[in-house]
Amino acid sequence: MEVVVLNCSECRVSWIWSTWVKAQFMENREVLVASACLPVVNSRLYEELSKGRAVLLACPERESSAYYGKLASMIRSTRPRKIVVVTIDGSPHCFALQAAINEAEYIL
Repeated sequence: MEVVVLNCSECRVSWIWSTWVKAQFMENREVLVASACLPVVNSRLYEELSKGRAVLLACPERESSAYYGKLASMIRSTRPRKIVVVTIDGSPHCFALQAAINEAEYIL
């Protein structure tokens, strides 16, 4: 079994559900919202995209769809400069994550 260690010293990684909606590490920054399995499935892509960005991990299979509203609150409260969403292609669960970001944008 291969163990991959990511060097992500420039980014702050947090789970959506465990992140306060007014988290200062997201304020006026680029934010990467990524599938929780991305670091395992494609560690190089994860490392490349997370550089210099605040990172929020999410797993729609594990977490409730109630995070639609939480995402909207986080965006409204922290005003990130840019939001980049990366999900696993073909995953029906990951589609829900993209839908959550779209819904959060619509709510605002």
